[in-house]
Amino acid sequence: MLHYQEPYGDEVQPRGSWLRQQGCQDPNLEKTSLYPNVIMRGTKLILMEVGNVKFLDSLNYFPMPLTALPKAFDLKELKKGYFPHLFNTLAHQNYVGPIPALDFYDPDHLKEDAREKLLKWHGERQAEGYVFDFQKEIVEYCISDVEILTQACLKFRDLMKTETTVDPFQESTTIASCCNKVFRRNFLKPETIGVIPKGGYRWRENQSKIAIQWLLWEEHQRGIKIQHAAKGIETIVKGHKVDGFCSDTNQILPNQNLYHPVLPSKMNNKLMFVNCQKCGEDFVREECQHSIQERSLKGTWVIEEVLKAIEKGYQIIETYEIWEYDTIQLSKDQEGLFSGMMNKFLQIKQQASGWPKHCLTDEEKNRYIDAFLDREDIKLEFSKIIENPCLRSLAKLMLNSFWGKFAQKENQNKTSIVRDCGEFFDMLTNPSIHVNTVLPVNEETLLITWEFREEAYDVSSTVNVVLASYVTALARLKLYSFLEKVEERAVYVDTDSCIYISRKGLDDISTGDFIGDMTDELNGGFISEFVSGGPKNYAYKYTTLSGEEQIVCKVKGISLNYKASQVVNFEKIKDMVLKKSDPVSVLSRQLRRTREHAVVTVEFPKVYKITSMKRKFYEDHTSVPFGFKKIKY
Repeated sequence: MLHYQEPYGDEVQPRGSWLRQQGCQDPNLEKTSLYPNVIMRGTKLILMEVGNVKFLDSLNYFPMPLTALPKAFDLKELKKGYFPHLFNTLAHQNYVGPIPALDFYDPDHLKEDAREKLLKWHGERQAEGYVFDFQKEIVEYCISDVEILTQACLKFRDLMKTETTVDPFQESTTIASCCNKVFRRNFLKPETIGVIPKGGYRWRENQSKIAIQWLLWEEHQRGIKIQHAAKGIETIVKGHKVDGFCSDTNQILPNQNLYHPVLPSKMNNKLMFVNCQKCGEDFVREECQHSIQERSLKGTWVIEEVLKAIEKGYQIIETYEIWEYDTIQLSKDQEGLFSGMMNKFLQIKQQASGWPKHCLTDEEKNRYIDAFLDREDIKLEFSKIIENPCLRSLAKLMLNSFWGKFAQKENQNKTSIVRDCGEFFDMLTNPSIHVNTVLPVNEETLLITWEFREEAYDVSSTVNVVLASYVTALARLKLYSFLEKVEERAVYVDTDSCIYISRKGLDDISTGDFIGDMTDELNGGFISEFVSGGPKNYAYKYTTLSGEEQIVCKVKGISLNYKASQVVNFEKIKDMVLKKSDPVSVLSRQLRRTREHAVVTVEFPKVYKITSMKRKFYEDHTSVPFGFKKIKY
């Protein structure tokens, strides 16, 4: 089980790559016949098997820092300590003396609360005259890390085996594949989820997409309509399928007066909600003047969101293809396709969320359990309702990862270790595969990444994009139901959250304790100032019920530790939005894998800038969707 810790110090050699560790670059092992079986994504190692030994990355099962594991898995006797990583140089390997200076513990690269704990701990050690023995400390620190990770993995494995009969480390490589295995083994009934033909139902005859692209170009050049597999089943002429028979092909027009568009559309490598396709593609800031054809959205949507769009004034211009399935309306006492799976982990999530704040007495707590059972048909256990943020995150991860597996890319890159020239040339000349990269490991070994060509790969039995699309569409519609209540009072919206202006006489979004209800993240407090520089890029000041002012700042891609927070903070984001000031640079330290698979720590600048590209902003900082046009009555 690999769980890398960040190395520090210029004189310390980088951690060895798995290739060196396992024999591809180790001269003592080059003469052996070891052929590791590996699964990789880029330079990230997902799995390596050598004989009966398997190497996995625990971060693929519970992506949380090592410091969070003792609390998440109730490891009361274990706690991650502190170690002066910057002190770990050749000159200090045999050091025995006073505790190293605080700077060697790199406090400025910790979050503010963690930094305060370190300062307190270091001050106490200095006051007591603590003697620091480097060799003793580094061994104890490493042993402590290994014990924490080992105990957490064992607890996780025991829990999964007890509750689901699935061994996560023997039968899967990630939390997503583990979740899928749990569902298939314990809850999936035979012949309930179909396998969609590769490329969809129109492509079930394995047509060459290059040939179809040529036919589409011929249509364009000649100004004619050709019947081919991209439009439907090929034409039958005298008993034979003809791919390209000339014969006399979902396009939806949005309501331009809609402040919150319903249907998403992919453009500019972003998922955007626009009232005009052309305005969104070109980021048009002026009032829309485009034709109906230019405004129309082209895409694939679930029928529920199309019906909602029609309710909001969208018009269907043209329909190219519909996938229709038989539907069954279940009563509350009937178990649905995913009910058993969802209920198990929803129970864990709800119990790990702790008691609602209004539940103070045993009577109120029992009433809450009964109400949850009545509404969600899930029985909560009184003794297990204890707040545990990390365990709650783990349950959420299981639930969220479950759906993503249905939409996973089927034709994943493969990695092969090759030592035979004939095998290498066979790969290069094989018409069914495409070699992406070739990395010489040494004079006798190559590391090759490759993938099947479009027409050659097999469909996956774990993939069903319809189910994945349906779930995400219903989640968007649930969020949209909240947006309908607040309309233009919404100032920031994300996947499962909404920040809005509360005004007297207007309805607020109701909160609750049940699945699908919004929760008050401020616990009764109110935001006094809010500023956003783009998606997952915002800061706000809020006042708690006790009258204390707090500041929250979140920026995707930048770890806002103490040092970074001196550069990127509420005032800086506010200044950049209001005054359009220049971007700022933040030094970031990250663990990286080189092309040769060595693990190194690098420090490089990250540029922070405003990224509000999904809507059209006016000078007063209000926004509307691209293509918005106010209807004058």
